[in-house]
Amino acid sequence: GGGSGVGGAAAPLAGCILADDMGLGKTLQSVTLLWTCLQQGPNGSPLARRAIVVTPTSLVANWSQEIRKWLGDRCPHIALSEACRSKVTAGISEFLAPRGPRLLILSYETFRMHAKRLTGPAAASACELLICDEAHRLKNDETQTARALSGLATLRRVLLSGTPIQNNLDEFYAMANFCNPGVLGTPKQFHRHFESPILEAREPGASDAAVARSAVATEALSAVVNQFVLRRTNALLSDHLPPKLVQVVVCPLSPLQRQMYEAVLATDAVQSILRAAAARAAAADEAAAAAAASKRGNRDDGSDDDDDDN
Repeated sequence: GGGSGVGGAAAPLAGCILADDMGLGKTLQSVTLLWTCLQQGPNGSPLARRAIVVTPTSLVANWSQEIRKWLGDRCPHIALSEACRSKVTAGISEFLAPRGPRLLILSYETFRMHAKRLTGPAAASACELLICDEAHRLKNDETQTARALSGLATLRRVLLSGTPIQNNLDEFYAMANFCNPGVLGTPKQFHRHFESPILEAREPGASDAAVARSAVATEALSAVVNQFVLRRTNALLSDHLPPKLVQVVVCPLSPLQRQMYEAVLATDAVQSILRAAAARAAAADEAAAAAAASKRGNRDDGSDDDDDDN
């Protein structure tokens, strides 16, 4: 697709932000897109020869499992969650080899530490599709990780985030600018055309003119953003799923669990916390009792006055 930057120049939009609510299948949609791009393209050849998935360390293994779950052995890949530098280096070398696996899954930290191997002149075609999971990590474009990822030659960047906008327009600008460089103009242009008028209307006592300018800026920003941001909420499933049912099941401790629990309770640290909590509770009870007694005394004084009047 194409879009107009702030300056009016047409800019091809190769990146997108998938911002569906948690539970709507962002990972599965990404696996589908990934496999499609690795297998086919509009000209008869694959749209991407190699792809990289960057994710938090805790999700590297999960991504590898999802690839195997949906694609089996059809998509050989390398998943790097190793702390050992030599294993990471060997894995990247295997990925960059002419007939190596076409998919690399690694953590943000690992990518940052080995970015030169993946973004240098010798790795111009190392990545033709980039998927960033939990992409709100890129909300600050000054971090080493964001700068390192920006060094990848590809503009096909898919950002996954259930929370792309969290009341901070600067952070959203950083994500959008990484996704589609220049789509919202320079930081100064973004501030002048969008951020400043939108924030001005949020001030207490904002004038009608400021509110009107904010509405125009918001509509203009939405017109650009809606070209590359897709967000659907859980309401999408409300017509297809039964009501949520919450059941609380209380399980008694096993003998071993009870023994461990009592051992922890008996430690000096826990006993100190419990004594302090008991002292605070006792003080609160005394204060409540004193307040109640004071109220009773005030009522008694009032009733005596009434009796005197009668």
